Parts: sequence; structure tokens; C-alpha cells
Amino acid sequence: MLLTGVLDIVDPLEGLGTKSGSLFWNLVRDLIATPSEEMKKCQKPKPILLPTGEMKFPYAWQPFIVPTQILRIGQLAVVAVPGEFT
Repeated sequence: MLLTGVLDIVDPLEGLGTKSGSLFWNLVRDLIATPSEEMKKCQKPKPILLPTGEMKFPYAWQPFIVPTQILRIGQLAVVAVPGEFT
């Protein structure tokens, strides 16, 4: 999910790492797409800027099929995936 609990949102009025929603950013988010209660509960206490996993208009914002690569050099395997494992 893009900008959904992944990073601390920098709010120019409140600073870095805010854990409460900003009226301005909530308004911007709600104009684009309102996150579900399930997503809000999952990402708590961080606010959600864009719930891209739930956004379908005008197209799906998150891909269902992503490219992956495996490079094998002897016993070593290097895997390249479009994501971050945390």
C-alpha cells in the first residue's frame, strides 16, 4: 500500500511522525478515496494518506501480478522482487 502506514507522514503543521490525522490531509484523502474501517484498524495508530489497495477507480492502483527475478551464481541465489520485507 502506497503511503499507508509505511512511513511517517510529514505534516508541515505538526512535523514528522504524527500519529493523529490532520484535518487538511484527511480532507485530501477523502476526496480521492476513504479507507475502510478494517484498514484504519490495521494501520492504527498511524493515519492513512492513500488507501491504494482499496482504490479501483479509474483502474486498480495496486498490481495483482508483479515481476520477479532469480539469479543463481553457484550456491548463491539473488532474488529481486518489487517490495520490501520488514
